[in-house]
This record gives sequence, structure tokens and C-alpha cells, in this order.
Amino acid sequence: MSYHGRYTWSHPLGEEVIAHNDGAVSLYIEWAGLDVWLADDTERAAKWNRFYRVLSRVGVEYTIEWHLWREYDPSVAINYYQYGEQNMLRGQEIGRAVRQAMVEHLAASAMSNTVGIVLTRLPAATGLGGRKRRLVKQAQLAQELRAQGAAVAKILGGEVRPWTDYLARIEQSYDRPAYAKRRLHEREGVPFDPLFQINEQIIREKPARDGEFLKLGDTYTKCLFLFLYPHADPAFFLGLAGLPCEMHVSHIVKPLHTRLAMRAADRSERYTGNLVGDSGQDYAFHKIRDLAGFKQFVVSNSLDIYDNAYLIHLHGSKDLVEATAEEITNWIEDNQGQVRSADYMQLPFFRYGQPGQGYKAPVMRRDHSWQVGNMLPVQVDDRGEEPESLRLSTSGQLTGFSVTRQKIPHGFTVAMTGGGKGVDTVATIAESYPCGTDWYIMEIGGSYQWIVEGFGGRYIPVDPNEHGVNPLPAFSMAKPITGDDPDALPLDARLAGGTTSALALVLSGGRMSLDQHQEAAAEMALQMMYAAPDLSREAPVLPDYLQELRGATYFDNDAQAKAAQNMADNLESFLSTAQGRAFSGKDNLVLSKGICAVDLKPVLAVNKDLIRFYLVFLSLKLSHLAFLPPVIRRGSCSMSLLSTFNMLLTLSAALLHAVTHGPERECRVTTR
Repeated sequence: MSYHGRYTWSHPLGEEVIAHNDGAVSLYIEWAGLDVWLADDTERAAKWNRFYRVLSRVGVEYTIEWHLWREYDPSVAINYYQYGEQNMLRGQEIGRAVRQAMVEHLAASAMSNTVGIVLTRLPAATGLGGRKRRLVKQAQLAQELRAQGAAVAKILGGEVRPWTDYLARIEQSYDRPAYAKRRLHEREGVPFDPLFQINEQIIREKPARDGEFLKLGDTYTKCLFLFLYPHADPAFFLGLAGLPCEMHVSHIVKPLHTRLAMRAADRSERYTGNLVGDSGQDYAFHKIRDLAGFKQFVVSNSLDIYDNAYLIHLHGSKDLVEATAEEITNWIEDNQGQVRSADYMQLPFFRYGQPGQGYKAPVMRRDHSWQVGNMLPVQVDDRGEEPESLRLSTSGQLTGFSVTRQKIPHGFTVAMTGGGKGVDTVATIAESYPCGTDWYIMEIGGSYQWIVEGFGGRYIPVDPNEHGVNPLPAFSMAKPITGDDPDALPLDARLAGGTTSALALVLSGGRMSLDQHQEAAAEMALQMMYAAPDLSREAPVLPDYLQELRGATYFDNDAQAKAAQNMADNLESFLSTAQGRAFSGKDNLVLSKGICAVDLKPVLAVNKDLIRFYLVFLSLKLSHLAFLPPVIRRGSCSMSLLSTFNMLLTLSAALLHAVTHGPERECRVTTR
């Protein structure tokens, strides 16, 4: 027999099915896989229920192969670079250089996992009859297979793909040189001539054996067969999912009649019990105990039984493949499993691992639903969002991040000193600022000076003897009040609420929050200051706010009026202190719109108590800048970066609330 004749792919049968030359039919289901790196044990167990459902859904007339392909994949890096070219509106010189460097640095290490299922309807006995009868029967099986495939795809949220996609997966798994050439030249589809069978066209040559390796072209392949399984919890494959080597994993599963399988176990138990001799008695005791325990476990948990085989094909250079095979073997055997990869096994187990050939595998082991289901190779990694920023995960997956589209407006970057927090954030600024994201930064130290000044922004070391800070919004942020809406307020409610919340430190006499009467009175007085703005000035100052609180007579009840007077007393006392006088006048700290940063290290050197107020008032001032419409275009956002998290916690955990709960609109706060 020719070598290609050992493979059974024959010809397409309809739009999805491939017919086999022994009467079997198969199809390919594509689905998204699961990303469970961050899921806990309870979440993983819940997600794995659908895999048990799929296994129980497939009858004994089928074989279901669960495939995973791990390949080098720079596609996210390409999208990232193209996104920058299409969206950079300013700072292109720095932005383009950073994106180019990121692509060159990360793309060569990028790998992605994709998954798919091949469902095979086993050939049916046709009895006596000619070729026509066999073809009619095969067509009937194909129709049955399509219905079963659609049911499996529905459970997994996938779809049955055309046979051409199936053919592409066959080439990817078998002919690595041809697959690599097709990817390099971006050729769509695998050439197919209906005058020849699929196996004749795919199997161009027999892989050459080189010890425990196979070789096609310049690519080495090594086949690993898991002979003994370790105990597997859901997401077992996570231990293999991030290895830095191209691989193809095929978990071949054949459902069995559970009752018949249990009877076979009974016969094996009786046979084992008849063994004689001292060593035989010892062996028999352990074998009977294991069989009895297995049967009891299956019955107690209402599980099904499957024959299955777990094959791993590693591809690449000889040294890389050998090192990866050793790592996998050590991990499996450290967990009480066993891996086999002898030279005589390479060709047959390479063949049985190909898509649609698993039903021919002669060597399988028998396991229950949970063991089989928990080992399924289904782990894929999240590719992230539209790639404004590009990062490489610990599993080798390139991931896109988007600061403008993140669902939660606050974020933290946590790492040890020297762990790269500043480097990561500078990279994010260099990636996002050219595309329209404004950045307003407060730090202790000089980590961000070069990137701010590089983009033309102002970087200001704050000198408490020179720089005064006015925490109140500019008059230009107020909306004109007309008679059309008597309930309209000049300041956006979020802006007013955020401002008074941040001022709680001075309004409440040192506490970090206001009670409900204080909150209502503080917001009402703030709104009234902007009802008739003094356009000769840029903004009101804290003494104006004190005067408004002191003279207000428009509150809804006595409790609010009393709260206003109490807050006025606290504010007046604060403004009378040496610390408060630095915040009693107008601004002489000029910040640039779009990107700017202030460094509080000089304040810390002069007065550690004073820094509390600078943190709050500067955070408020930066938030006011961020609250304005973005400089470049509508749809962008503003980021307030507080590179002082450890200092905030040192001073007071409550202070963090005041700093991070200022006004928000298109403003997002990130802290490191």
C-alpha cells in the first residue's frame, strides 16, 4: 500500500462533509474555545459542564476529536501598527517610533491557540451490495452527521464550517512546510482537484524518521502519547497552553455503551481474580481493587465511559522540540502520569492525530466523563480589544488594550519597586496620546518628565513657596442659565458633586466625606457661585466659596443652613493657616491642555503635612482639565494618572477616596 493510502480522506460530500474511503464521513466544527487563566475552581467547574454535555450528546456511532493548534501569530501586532497609522493625529514622530519598536520587539514571540472539533460518523455495515449501495449509505450517514454536528456546534457556540476550512486544518496539521508557505504568501484556501482523492493531494511525501523525530522539509515533529493520565481537574490543559513551541494536540474520544463497558470490567475482574502465585495474588489484589473503585465511582456519579487517546505533536527546530517534549514529559510524570515517544510510535501516532483520522487509532484507554472532559485541549487566550496598546501575556499571546474603551473608569498598576510600572505606563502614554487620548499626571519623582515634554506638554515641579493652586472650576465650565428651564443648573451635576466631594477634607474639618446635609448645602452653594459668573476673572477662589456659604439664605431646611455655616467655619479656619494660604488665591500654576504633569517631590521635601492638600487640590484641578472636551476629537477620552498610590496609603487610606472620586465624564483615573 502507498503511504497516502493509509489515510482515509476521500472526497467532499456536500458543502461541509468529507467522505472517507472506508465508508466513514466527518466534518469540522469551529468554535472560540475558553480563556480560564483568571477563573477560580468554581468558575472552571461551571464552564466545564457544557463539555460533559457535548460528550454525553454524541452517540457510540461517532468519534469526536478535540483539536488545538498553537502557532506563531503576529496578527495582533499588525493590527496594532495599522491602528496607529490610521488614528495618529499628533506626536507622530514619537508615536510611530514606539509602535514600530513594540512590533519588532514582541511580534517574534507572539503565539496564539485556536481550537476545533472533528466529528466522525463511523462506517456502517452495508452487507452485500455494490459500490452504488455503499455510496447511498454514506450519503445517508452524512445527513445524519450534519444534524449531530449542528447540535454539538450549538452547545459550544460554534458552527459547522465548509469542507474547505476542514481541508486547510488537515494541511496545517500534516504538511507544515506547505502551510507555512501559504501563510507567508497569504494565499487563501488549499488547492483541490476533484479528479484526485484528498489523501493523494495532501500527502505529498512520507515524513522521514530521525530517531524519535519526524521530518518534513526543515520542520521537525515529535509525537507524544499520554499513556497514563494524571488526575485532571477542569482546565488541565492550562499546564501546556503557554509553551513556546508550535504544537497540535488531538484528544480522540469514542463514546461507549456504559453498561457493556461495565460488564467488560466485571469480566476483567473475574479473570484477574483467577491469577495464581504470590506475585500474581499481589497483582490481582491491586487490580481488583482499582477496577471495583472505578466501577463504584462511575455508578455513584452517573458518569459515562469513553475510550480515548491523547496525542501531542510538537513542531519546530530539533532543539526546541526536544526541550519542549522534555518539559511536557516532566510535568505529566511529576503528576503521576506517563508519556511515551519511542521511535517506532512516531509515524502511526502522527497519522492517528491528523484531523479525521482519530477513529482509526488502535490504542486507547478507558476513562469516565470527568477525566476525559477535564483534559480537553480548549484553552485559548483573550486577544483583547482594539489594539491602541500592545502587550505580550505570560502565555505568549499578543493582547490589545484600549484605554478609551475600558468598561471600568479606574485602574491600578501594582508591582514591586523596579518592576516596570513606570515603563509600562510611559509606553501606554506614547501609544495613546498620539491617537487622541489626553493625559494629566501627578507624581512624586520624575518618571514622566521626558514623555510629557517630548509631546510638548508642561512638566512642573511644584514649589509650595511659589505655586498656589485654586481647586475650583473655571467660570468657562458653567452653562448659561436661561428662562427656558427653571430647574437648570450652571455646573454639570457630576462636576459639582465631584468637586465638593474632593473638598470634604477642608469643609468637614479633616474628614474625608460629607454627610447628606453638608453635601446638599455644599453643592447648592457651589452652583450659585456660577449662576452669575464674573467673566472678568478666570475662576472663583476659595474665599469666594467661603463668602457664598456664609451668606447663603436659599437652603431647603434648617439642617442644610446649619451644615453650611459649619462648613464655612471649617473653611475659614483652613484659609487662616499657613497651609491654607497657599490655596486662597488664584492659580499661578499654569497647566497645558492635552498633556501635562506635576511633580510633588519638592512639596514632600518642605512639608509632609502640606502634601495632603496638594494631592487633593491638584487631583481636582487635573480632573477639571480632563472634564473638558478632548483636545483632538470627539470620542477620545482623558486620563488622570496618579503615580502616588503608596504615598496616598501612607498618609491616609481615606485620602485615596478624595483623590480618585473627583469629577468624571470622559475622564478615567489610573493609579500606580
